[in-house]
Amino acid sequence: MQAWDMSVGGARWVLVCALQLLSEAWGQGQLADPLVSERLACLVRQTEQPRISSDAFAGTRTSFMRVKLHFNSSGHAPLVETMFANLPHGQRQPILKYLHGYRMPCWRAADGVVVAVEEFSVGSAIASRGPLPLLQPILTKSCVVRPSIFSYAYSVLDETSHLIFRARFNGGPEDPPEIFEMENIQASVRREDHFRHDVSGYRMPCRNAGEPPYVFEHSWSISAGPNNVAKERYSLREFLGVIKDIHQQEAHFDFNSMACPFAVELFLRRPTLRNGVAEPGDARPDPNRTAFLDWLAERTLKFRNVRQATALFNRSITIDVPCGTLDLTPQLGAPES
Repeated sequence: MQAWDMSVGGARWVLVCALQLLSEAWGQGQLADPLVSERLACLVRQTEQPRISSDAFAGTRTSFMRVKLHFNSSGHAPLVETMFANLPHGQRQPILKYLHGYRMPCWRAADGVVVAVEEFSVGSAIASRGPLPLLQPILTKSCVVRPSIFSYAYSVLDETSHLIFRARFNGGPEDPPEIFEMENIQASVRREDHFRHDVSGYRMPCRNAGEPPYVFEHSWSISAGPNNVAKERYSLREFLGVIKDIHQQEAHFDFNSMACPFAVELFLRRPTLRNGVAEPGDARPDPNRTAFLDWLAERTLKFRNVRQATALFNRSITIDVPCGTLDLTPQLGAPES
């Protein structure tokens, strides 16, 4: 199956300059708090992940347990809040015992309560994607001021390239943002330096010193030729059909526990980076969807070649997710696609 129409009817150069703020509903995906991601990277598990006997769930469908973890100490277990579970109470105990062995040694008192979500699928084995940071709500904050004149002169001779900066406002209204992460896809060092300079010119005049950090993402794409996807909206079934090596994937999700049906906007960044994800129209992301969105962020589509993937980098599609469940298991001997 061919996923994208990349016929070129003549060279056309387009500059896409998109500012994604956690405060803008039209942003390019929802971001997790980088502090939470940093803290989860130091997580210590004192016990092994629980196991179940091979026939414990014979003839039954996959069951689920989803929890919210509240860390407020470096040396103690997190507070565990059960968000959803369709397991019998007795079968939840090995998972709860396992979670009681979690420790976050890099936690600091200034962090406050660090919150994460973890989802377990229970079938012939117990599987989890690990604790995941919550996606941040997209709140209205319209006072971000951009430089009136950008420092880089764009030429029709520029080749296809992409830059993504992630930054945070930590100080007062006249303080520049701090860039904490940068992704460069085939952009020159000179162009990167110019864009970095432009980001440093952003200000947030309505911000007060001492407020919590305000995180945003700014992306630029310079593309040669048509760079639109052939189809912008997919049912979940259609989307599964354009995932690379779908017959080798394993995934188990219960959408009935995620306020279904719902839509997800996916910003295509694989295989170079994780895809961006957003829940259109939702002011506050649903934490029950955290593991599913994390899975979508790691899926690569059936691009014909690297050039096609680069041309469509950061373009968005919408996936309509129905009620029901998703159960994918690897098929032995299935060819790569």
